[in-house]
Amino acid sequence: MLWRSDGRNFPVGWWDRRLLLYAGERKSVQWIEPHSGRICHETGVPGGCVSCVSGERWVAGTGYKEQATIWCLDPRDATVVWSKTLDEGLHPSETGLAVTEDTVVVGVHNGDVFAFHAPTGDQPWTSSVADLTWRRLNGQVEPGRVRDRPSVFGGHVILDVYDHYVVSLALGDGSRAWAWGGPPFVVRDGQLLDDKYYVLGWAGEYRILDAGTGREVFATDLGRQLPRDLLGIGLAPPLLVTSSHVLAGSERGHVTAFARDTGEFAWSYRPPGGESTEYGPYRFVVGDQRIYFGDATFRIRCLAPTAKKAPRRSC
Repeated sequence: MLWRSDGRNFPVGWWDRRLLLYAGERKSVQWIEPHSGRICHETGVPGGCVSCVSGERWVAGTGYKEQATIWCLDPRDATVVWSKTLDEGLHPSETGLAVTEDTVVVGVHNGDVFAFHAPTGDQPWTSSVADLTWRRLNGQVEPGRVRDRPSVFGGHVILDVYDHYVVSLALGDGSRAWAWGGPPFVVRDGQLLDDKYYVLGWAGEYRILDAGTGREVFATDLGRQLPRDLLGIGLAPPLLVTSSHVLAGSERGHVTAFARDTGEFAWSYRPPGGESTEYGPYRFVVGDQRIYFGDATFRIRCLAPTAKKAPRRSC
């Protein structure tokens, strides 16, 4: 571990060789020098419930279970380009924001999905995933809603839908191209890489989908690949996919790597004092060959590769 950041913080993204960190207690975004953790710049933002950054666009939103406001900002200085107020609220860890060069996609608490023209804020379409329902333990049926950040692939946006589905919508008009999943599979996190979409399910279930069609091309259980001394760590979000490996967090604070295409166990590491990585708007942020993530201690962890083989166990 190179450094850590204390406070109710979580990583927003990577921009111009800086880590963007949302500091919850200060209600600000900090530009962090990645090698030392030093704060280079700090600015207050109108929202921080959920955020994402891509290219020359930074999108922030706030309003949990109430009217939500979405801001599109310039990441260089947090200048507001445009803002929109919606009738529904945002969920801090189960509602998605995605931003491309042309389009901002927002999912809200009731299952609606909105698209906005990134440069102007014009709204070309509204769609919905509410029909992809899930059931509470008491039997109450709830509408589906977007979970975590959507991914853009080939003119479509791919969404994790709470609690059981992955869906692809056309960026042009919001029409549904395909939907994968259904009970009892629980979608906990997903990530796009190249033409495949990688899905982490409950207790380490792992699926690889064709991003263009939604066809399942590989399935295994990562939990069953763990060595005996790591059984019970509870594989959990976030999920990170690389050219060779897939990394998952855990309920006990471990970051664990598996071979991406086969699911074979590679290594596992638990930072000192680490706790559950399924925290807030959980995500791994990658920059300069380093991995940044938050955990339930409200700290930001920074991991870097070393010349030595990563430890297999830290309990």
